[in-house]
Amino acid sequence: MNRRSVSGLFRLLLCALLLALGGCSSDTGNLGDLSPLAPDFALETATGERTSLADYRGQVVMLHFWATWCAPCRAAMAHEVKLQAAYQARGFTVLGMNMDKNREDVVQFLARNELNYPTLFVDADARAAYGGVSSIPLTIIIDRSGRIRRKSLGYTLQLMSSVERTIESLLEEETRVIYGP
Repeated sequence: MNRRSVSGLFRLLLCALLLALGGCSSDTGNLGDLSPLAPDFALETATGERTSLADYRGQVVMLHFWATWCAPCRAAMAHEVKLQAAYQARGFTVLGMNMDKNREDVVQFLARNELNYPTLFVDADARAAYGGVSSIPLTIIIDRSGRIRRKSLGYTLQLMSSVERTIESLLEEETRVIYGP
């Protein structure tokens, strides 16, 4: 092997080690009061109903983009179930934004896993409205005013702790502007 190949291999192994030790995630942190309004959507739920983001006006909402084949997505769900149980009475909800192509896979997954929050089937329009959603798990936190206050890609315990602190902070804030028409 030449020096260039060894250097490239070393960099690749170093990146793999860092990802394995630290998890894979990126996070915007709190985007603040001037963050953009969250795009509305109207999507079918796993129970066959239609719901929209506007149905949750005045609540703090976590959009969790996930798929049944995504191990980090499934790991995050245990924390989301706990968050939903802990904060729902204070005006918080999780919306599971499923990205699977085969809805039957999702129905079977939900039959085996008890989630205490709605699962919605993401369509092309909703996917595009939220930036194309090319990587999951993607967590978006929306404040009571309908503004995107945090985007987090990936899953680690540290990241979920930070997301929970954001949720607690947003639940304490007063509603300033109601989103949507």
